[in-house]
Amino acid sequence: VQKNSTQLVQNGCISADLVEISSCAGTCGTSSMYSAEANNLIHFCSCCQEKKTHPRQVELICPDGSKQKHTYFYIDSCSCHITDCNERVKSPDLINKHPN
Repeated sequence: VQKNSTQLVQNGCISADLVEISSCAGTCGTSSMYSAEANNLIHFCSCCQEKKTHPRQVELICPDGSKQKHTYFYIDSCSCHITDCNERVKSPDLINKHPN
């Protein structure tokens, strides 16, 4: 989890103080491997995304001086989640694209 402080802005209203927000970033496993059985490249992809979050509330001050409450989601933890990879490339296509 990476943390950053910023002012939140929504509909022209802005937080009076800096607000701590969090984000997920990092390296998760990805791979491509030829499978003779499938005669195809097998892909495994995963991405770093939130695992646990909780709502936080902040007060925003609007240009007309009014105040409004705004709820945003704070990331507590991140993990690697399996996701779809790009379309699989069959071996003959791969060979045709990369001649020796």
